[in-house]
Amino acid sequence: RVHRLGPKRLRVRDGKETFFDCVAEGLFGQGAQMSNFKGLKLQAKGGEVGFISDSFGTEGKFRVEFPDGADLEEGAQMTCVFWKVKGGADMEQCFLNIPDRAERRDIVVEVKPAEKKEEKAKAEKKSAKREDDAKMGRVAKVKDDGTLIVEGMFTPAVDVDKFKGRKVVVGDGREGEIIGRFGKAGKCKVKAEGQEGEEVRLC
Repeated sequence: RVHRLGPKRLRVRDGKETFFDCVAEGLFGQGAQMSNFKGLKLQAKGGEVGFISDSFGTEGKFRVEFPDGADLEEGAQMTCVFWKVKGGADMEQCFLNIPDRAERRDIVVEVKPAEKKEEKAKAEKKSAKREDDAKMGRVAKVKDDGTLIVEGMFTPAVDVDKFKGRKVVVGDGREGEIIGRFGKAGKCKVKAEGQEGEEVRLC
């Protein structure tokens, strides 16, 4: 039966959160030679097939891995429906030939940690705030022809030219528009009335 669940992870092929390993108990007594049972297939309650990958501690517990994930819960029973003596006939139906952990990459599904909903919402909110902050800048310089040089609205990594023609609001509500980038530090040129130090907001 399942003694302890492993971490819940996100299955890449369908985006479902599920378990890929657990610690189980009850199949062997204390002192059992687990090396004889590595690779032995076990079936979870939902029909998913896993295999014994290693021992766990010294009290007969063992680790079970499910290459394609499994719906597990602590205390749930697992069945050894493939039981046969290792080395006997039809052994390939009961055991996976797994010499060590490093050589099991071909049967382990790629997974990544699942994000909890509240953590994801917090991250999205934080990201949105950063985006809002990035839309605010200030007038760094007013050129002789009246063009405003605005800094702080974009990072150096942003392609400012993509924002050509976008409307902005300067100071107390004067409208203008972005007419191009200025240099390579994220600054941009704005056609509007304004003075040095005034805030500029992207609409």
